[in-house]
Amino acid sequence: MTNIAQLQIRDAFIHGVLEKAEYDRDVILISNDFGAPALDDFRENFPAQFINSGISEQNIITLAAAMAKENKKVFVYSIASFITLRCLEQLKLDICVHHAPVTIMAGGTGLSYAKDGPTHHALEDIALMQALSGMEIYSPSDALAAYNTAKFCCDNPFPAYIRLDKGNMPVLDVILPYKHTGYRTMNQDTELLLLSTGFLTHRTVEVAAELQAAGISCNVVDLNKLHPLPEELKDLLKRAAKIVSIEEHSLRGGVGTLLGEVLLDSATRPSLKRIAIPPEKLYAYGSRDKLHHDFGLNKDAIVAQIKEW
Repeated sequence: MTNIAQLQIRDAFIHGVLEKAEYDRDVILISNDFGAPALDDFRENFPAQFINSGISEQNIITLAAAMAKENKKVFVYSIASFITLRCLEQLKLDICVHHAPVTIMAGGTGLSYAKDGPTHHALEDIALMQALSGMEIYSPSDALAAYNTAKFCCDNPFPAYIRLDKGNMPVLDVILPYKHTGYRTMNQDTELLLLSTGFLTHRTVEVAAELQAAGISCNVVDLNKLHPLPEELKDLLKRAAKIVSIEEHSLRGGVGTLLGEVLLDSATRPSLKRIAIPPEKLYAYGSRDKLHHDFGLNKDAIVAQIKEW
């Protein structure tokens, strides 16, 4: 039996789809990449349900939408920066206009492909995808979360965009289970909420430990469903006094922006600090650690910004 917790986030999600495909021949996986071990497993076990479309992202989206309208449950796998920026028109017109329940597995989100540079960085994808009407966005932070999200998406009647980091990460078993795959929290209510998603949730847990040691009580919220934000989370946000969003995304249009829209409509209006990548620094090269240092996303820089605030 496969140990899901030991898989990469990307492979854990694909494995969840593979399990569904074992007893449902309408599950189809379309890809232009053979770079993931789980993709190879899917292709070998279900060749009639796997399509290699080559380097043709716009065509992949149109094909997926057409198959979904013929009652297939279609999953698309591609690199995040390519499947969003190259085919935004197809995502809008072929999937969202027609409410086609296609699930897009976007590998290499954020700075997963750091050294490959801006061509491979996906730092604007939340801004793009949340602007599309009807598109749901998920961002699992570990393998078990990715696997459970895949199970949910197998029966989800809406278009969905899944942000999948390409590395191995520890399972965050210290955090409570997801509520309907939406979010999970580390502690009980406190005045200060630290809200993050995906890769940076792990760093946020470290930041919270350092703040607690300094006498600053805080609660970590790991956000899996980014758009639309879970209704239960909105209630949690409104009870807080201060909220910090921490994300590996542009400051424009990311999680902080989504939270800000909710808080603007809140009568309590908690204070919000957004820690993200300044738009003028987006197009940079280097390792993930170096870029985090340059962007102020390393642990010490995040702790310092929160303390100063």
